[in-house]
Amino acid sequence: MNLKLESRTVSQAAVFAALVAACEILPLDIPVPILGVKLTLDPTGIPIFLSTMLFGASVGILNVLVAGLVISMRNIVSGFMKALAELSTIALYPITKDKPFYPVACVLLRVVVMSIACLIVLPAAYGVPRAAVISMLPAIGIFNTIQGGLNIAVSVLIHRSVRLWQG
Repeated sequence: MNLKLESRTVSQAAVFAALVAACEILPLDIPVPILGVKLTLDPTGIPIFLSTMLFGASVGILNVLVAGLVISMRNIVSGFMKALAELSTIALYPITKDKPFYPVACVLLRVVVMSIACLIVLPAAYGVPRAAVISMLPAIGIFNTIQGGLNIAVSVLIHRSVRLWQG
């Protein structure tokens, strides 16, 4: 890879990292009360997934780290959980991107990973009884399906528009 391409990739990664940070800093969260569980949808996963589609897994992982670090300034557990959710969403994309089922695979992995993470992290970090976490798993699964599905759907639409624009 030549230096010009590397500098271009670095600058593009920096632009997406700034967008990810802005999405986390600005009050863009939309509350989604599902089965009594307090969760919020946010647009941060869109530039993360889109950067993975456009520039590869390394840029996507960089943006996951940016999101996790920005959130960790408020709450380290939330930062970890956000990073884990977004990382699990992009993890399968590089190996399934040529398959028609990749959006389903990416969302399914997110739901499984975050359900397991909630079973471990919520009792350990917040003292939530395991039985209570188990009762929240349907809401957590629905939420992660919606959030992951929206992130991927919007990213795909933008990606297709960019490809059409590029010719």
